[in-house]
Amino acid sequence: MKVTRIQELFESYFHYWIIKLKLHKKYKFIIRKDNRLTCHAWVNKLDQQNHCEVRYNPSKLRSEYKIINVVLHEIGHLFLDWRNNDGIMHEAEAEYFALSTMREHYPKFYKRALNWTIKVITANEVDDIHIQGYIQALEKLGVKL
Repeated sequence: MKVTRIQELFESYFHYWIIKLKLHKKYKFIIRKDNRLTCHAWVNKLDQQNHCEVRYNPSKLRSEYKIINVVLHEIGHLFLDWRNNDGIMHEAEAEYFALSTMREHYPKFYKRALNWTIKVITANEVDDIHIQGYIQALEKLGVKL
């Protein structure tokens, strides 16, 4: 998939979901493509006026199910209390939101996203906080590893 198509999909899914969930009324978003990221994407609250920056690396998002999963995962972080420093809980809730939303709204991509999450865990592709959070999300979904 070409970078321009990845960018188009990421931003259109992101805009769709923030409007559907009415997050555009709570936050102001800046979305940036960033090929320097070592992760797929991240969201950061910039100030007390609820400005958020979302950065994503298109070279790590080569399929539509990954784009949807990552968009929903980052949006999942917006429902959590930013003052809570429990990284495992943050990752668990964000991944649970992503996968459960995909199960409901994107059933043809859900199994692929689920398998991708399991692969990320078993291949140690992320840090321990993400791994533990993803395991908790899968357990909450009733998925056995």
